[in-house]
Amino acid sequence: MPEVVYAPGPLPPETDVLIAGAGPVGAVLALDLARRGVRTVVAEQYLNVPEHNVRAQNLSMHSMERLRALGVAERVRAHRSSVPQEWFQEMAFRTSIAGRALARLARPGELGGWREVAVENHHIQPQYLTTRALREAAAEAGATIVSGVQLTDHDDSGEAVRATFRDARDGRRHTVRARYLVGCDGGASAVRERAGITRDVSQQAGHFANVHIRVPELFERLGTAPAAINFVVNERAQSIFLAYEADRWRFGIGPFASEAEIDERAVRDAIDAVLGADVGATIESYSSYAARCEIARGYRRGRVLLAGDAAHLFPPNMGQNMNVGIGDAANLAWKLTAVLEGWGGEALLDSYDVERRPIAWQTGLRSLETVVEQHEALAEIIARRRDDLADPGSPAADVALAQEVAATFLPRWRSEGVVLDQRYDGSPIVAADGTVAPVWSSGDYAPLARPGHRAPHAEVDGVPLYDLLDAAGPGYALLRLGGDGAALDADGADADADDATGLLEAARAQRLPLAELRLSDPALRELYGAPMVLVRPDRHVAWRGTAAPPDPDALIATLRGAA
Repeated sequence: MPEVVYAPGPLPPETDVLIAGAGPVGAVLALDLARRGVRTVVAEQYLNVPEHNVRAQNLSMHSMERLRALGVAERVRAHRSSVPQEWFQEMAFRTSIAGRALARLARPGELGGWREVAVENHHIQPQYLTTRALREAAAEAGATIVSGVQLTDHDDSGEAVRATFRDARDGRRHTVRARYLVGCDGGASAVRERAGITRDVSQQAGHFANVHIRVPELFERLGTAPAAINFVVNERAQSIFLAYEADRWRFGIGPFASEAEIDERAVRDAIDAVLGADVGATIESYSSYAARCEIARGYRRGRVLLAGDAAHLFPPNMGQNMNVGIGDAANLAWKLTAVLEGWGGEALLDSYDVERRPIAWQTGLRSLETVVEQHEALAEIIARRRDDLADPGSPAADVALAQEVAATFLPRWRSEGVVLDQRYDGSPIVAADGTVAPVWSSGDYAPLARPGHRAPHAEVDGVPLYDLLDAAGPGYALLRLGGDGAALDADGADADADDATGLLEAARAQRLPLAELRLSDPALRELYGAPMVLVRPDRHVAWRGTAAPPDPDALIATLRGAA
């Protein structure tokens, strides 16, 4: 598998955007910026991509849509792990890996329903493979990635940021001057700490640990049917046992009353309870965490910004930490580009915090709720079905028990609302239309083209609308939607619709990049609820109207953060 080729020698002395951290969030931000022509340098403290502590495996539908827009969705998929794909076809429910197999059920999201709401399905693979693919793509797009350099200090003069790094290879110090610094350097972010940005912390639901083990030929040794996703439920362990390579596995343990209780003995006890047999498992790593939300009180301080785990941490049980970070990068990349190119105002960068911090709290608190709900429900099942877990029942009884366990886990995993219904209500760069949105649900998503919402997925003559938007360019897009039996002109727009000339001229005068797409699909017109819709570069709706805006100059000023 090819490795990204890092820039030799010291860090470049000057750049437009300096990113601290080349994990998936830092790498995808670098890729997005580089594709937009922004000089970008990424400084990563580790020499190689760590494989010993896999914390993220789930790329959501929304994340995969973003990777598709950046032209790397297939590249990411091509960085496959050694887990056979047939292992992912079903989920296994077991009393332990070596114990009784209760049932095998279809995976949610594998039945084709995702095609109605998204252009890409979610994808499962180890974080280190995603990181490698994104780093390679970012370097090819023109970003400079330097590994083995650790941030030691930075200073924001108001005009630029001067950041100092220590080279792990020779101990030398390097200074980089950047117009903006973005901290993508994880939960213990040095950028956040040195910027003096504190965090709000939620209540805690106990201490947990992620355990990583290596077991060659696990299923062959046990003589059981393989599966990549295994739900294990017994009196000593309730866990999800996940393959990230054919011989490497991760699972969670807890809750514990304190972090002090999480030691190697506790980990080995958990391994025994989950596996149910001595198969020579080797502990590769384990790491503890407190089940709580930790959200930065601000995502921006002057020319310093935060994204990903540096900005927000929450329990990993819904698999959304990395995905929210990728959403941060999608929101931030075009805004930094706009300011650097001169057409974006300061309010554009301020809107990053206004839009993304509520998403982190919304996702984090729901993740925290699922921790509590899941463990309470499992404890109730174990207490009530203790005899059924201990003694083999009929096949029908085992399936019923598996379905009960599935009903405990899977509804709380449903995250269509978390993933796709991200609303930027109250944003200073969104023109509200006075409509009221339905009550938000973490598990359900109904497409809605209300300003601030994600532009709904649709197909036009078999081509995804998102692909048409991407082909139109990296800026804003004005959708001119014909339909409802209206007369259409030669270009496919409503013949009697208000002229958009004033809007296009205002965008041109204020240098806001705006492409016009004329589409005559009645279903699309109905879905978007208006004949004119402005879609942002990150594919959220900025404005919609039944007629051209009365003051196009004011609208364009709002959209570019200069109102």
